[in-house]
Amino acid sequence: MKAKNLFLTALFVATGILCVNSAKAADVESKTGTIKLNLKLYPIHSIVINPGNSTDGVLLEYKNRNDYLSSTENNTIQVANQLTVFSTSGYIINVKADESGFNALPDGVIAPGLNTISLQAKKTDGSYDGSSIKLLKTDLPLFESDDATGGNGTNIDITYAGATQNAYFQAQHFSSTDPSAISTFTTTLTYTLVAK
Repeated sequence: MKAKNLFLTALFVATGILCVNSAKAADVESKTGTIKLNLKLYPIHSIVINPGNSTDGVLLEYKNRNDYLSSTENNTIQVANQLTVFSTSGYIINVKADESGFNALPDGVIAPGLNTISLQAKKTDGSYDGSSIKLLKTDLPLFESDDATGGNGTNIDITYAGATQNAYFQAQHFSSTDPSAISTFTTTLTYTLVAK
């Protein structure tokens, strides 16, 4: 029986040594491992509309005879850094006026057509000019990036110009009951950034 106990004791000791060695071997194997690292880059396409030349957007004014006749600092306004673009690819900026056009005024006053207003865009650094367009109620391309790399904070100046050559010097644009009333016509412009 002593031999049997001795044999069992030797067997337990041998099993214990094997388990300890296996545990140590497992510890060695668990000191290294692999894992996948994923880097996801999402495209960014955003546009920021910065304030205009007045507290209420962009203001074109016709204050005197010369304003009605030709381009002046009152009726042609360049808004520096009007748009700021963040895009990981090339892009086009479209612009359109509100579906209703210029607001209606009481007393039968008729608003000028939207297409009497022109817009032109250019990079603030002067490196690239966009096209000059007449304002409409449908999206029109105003500016297209000059390369496929997009822009990270690209600033764009917008020049707004009203009509000249007495286009607004017409009785229909003024109140017939209050000759001293100033006619203020308003519409909302929407700029849209389209990735290309």
